[in-house]
Amino acid sequence: MNLGEMEEELATIIRSRSDRKFMNRWINNAILEVATDYNLPPLALVDPVSLGVDTSKWLWGLPDSFHKRLFKCRHINPTSGESHHVHVCNHINELNSKNHATIGEHVREVAVAMQGGSAQGDNYYLGIHPLATETLSLWYYQKPAVLIKPADVSDCIPPGYERRVIYPKVIILNYNFIVDQITDFDFKPMQYWVNELKKGLNGAPGEGIGLLNFYALNYNKPRRHGGRDPIGPSRRYFRGYF
Repeated sequence: MNLGEMEEELATIIRSRSDRKFMNRWINNAILEVATDYNLPPLALVDPVSLGVDTSKWLWGLPDSFHKRLFKCRHINPTSGESHHVHVCNHINELNSKNHATIGEHVREVAVAMQGGSAQGDNYYLGIHPLATETLSLWYYQKPAVLIKPADVSDCIPPGYERRVIYPKVIILNYNFIVDQITDFDFKPMQYWVNELKKGLNGAPGEGIGLLNFYALNYNKPRRHGGRDPIGPSRRYFRGYF
């Protein structure tokens, strides 16, 4: 379902003409919040993004596409093409106590730091230790695509889940504003939309498996409890981490 179709359908639920000018922003905000709350596999990079670092500083700005969770980092030898694992720390505090003047042959540890206060909001930085001049390959969860044109479709909410996830999320995020604008008919209470979102994410009898289970079934390797693998080693599964 594309942006134009979602706006039209939401307008039949939120029957307030004054709210229609906000619909595009509300839909994009709803998608972004779902992508923030849950690790959606389509947003986990399969091909890494390169980031060049050197010995001039220990904090480097991450690409604008970075959204959350750096789950893999490697440095690649430009001559041999050989790559080596770089440890990703859970928190920038693990690097704060390091000597940031230390220079090494390769970066051995990295961590993500967030700093606010810019006109664009929060900025994300990559802390490195020790200092080294090389190109790092980064795998992380990128921001969802912003829907602008009527034909645009979400790159992280699969077809069939727009009504079940995006619609209730839009209404929950803007419920008080929506209710204040509606005077000519009854609007369903907040708890109704909270329950609709839960069903859209987790599934319900007779209403499908839910978005999170959809991704779990289609992107995670099935569990086995012994015996021969009936699928065989040739089939590959995307995990969203390595």
